[in-house]
Amino acid sequence: MSVSEDTPHLKALRRATGARPARSGARGLTLKAARRMASAASYAPNGERLSLVKYRWDVAGNCSNAISREIHVRPSVDPKGNRHMGNQGEFWSTKRVQMRNITVERGKTPLPVNIDLTVRCRKCPQCLRLRQRVWAGRASGEMASAHRTWFGTLTLSPYWHMRALNEARKRLSVSGIDFESLSDGEQFLERHKSTGLWLTLYLKRVRKQSEAALRYLLVTEAHASGLPHYHCLVHETDSVRPVREHVLSHQWSHGFSKFRLVDGKAPAWYVTKYLSKSSLARVRASEDYGTVSNPSVEIPISTETPNDPPLGVN
Repeated sequence: MSVSEDTPHLKALRRATGARPARSGARGLTLKAARRMASAASYAPNGERLSLVKYRWDVAGNCSNAISREIHVRPSVDPKGNRHMGNQGEFWSTKRVQMRNITVERGKTPLPVNIDLTVRCRKCPQCLRLRQRVWAGRASGEMASAHRTWFGTLTLSPYWHMRALNEARKRLSVSGIDFESLSDGEQFLERHKSTGLWLTLYLKRVRKQSEAALRYLLVTEAHASGLPHYHCLVHETDSVRPVREHVLSHQWSHGFSKFRLVDGKAPAWYVTKYLSKSSLARVRASEDYGTVSNPSVEIPISTETPNDPPLGVN
């Protein structure tokens, strides 16, 4: 299967249309997934069907620097050049037509799918504000359905900052890249990559020590010095097995940590506020974060910030 796409830009489209990658970790879409996306484009206000196999869909909204992307998916071809027939989800033709010396017959020939997408840049002020509103809405929904929610700040001590720096330099030197030659933003992202494993192990230790069912949202923010630190929301989903403050704090052994119980809308907006300021901000969250299991809880995506007082955490 031949696929050309930019996966990060299409993640939201996949979720909306039910599209999934061809296999775990793959960048491509299956023909069935592309068919779903094409069907959605046909009925969308900003989408249209141009031909038997070609579609156009503008999902950039109010983005001021929209990007064009093309998805091209064709049926698999065996080593002899024969098109595989009968694969589940293939886009079968509905009429006989001559197309590039291939006679397409109904029920016999699977068709390729071509979708021209206009997507958000994710870097302009409009995209960044939308990003904050979406994640703030998801966090508000999680807080509404959780038993309790902890707000926390995690920082790195000078030792661990230096260790993250050295790991980034070592990782880049393998590819022949000089860390010092990178821009400030690129250096920030490389430092953040080095801390990813530490954050994963920290969350695993918290779950193991507390034996609690937890969901979380963690946002990376650049300190005034340019070094990364983290704000997080930890949601307790089981009232019988709560997580204690000393577990959350003591399991973070890489620097300063502070946690306290919160409620209302202000914590969700505070944790996500940096997402509207910089495209360098990174988000880590539980799987399907914002998908509330309680149908009575509505996940809001507001255009206005709440009137609650600020948390006062720097």
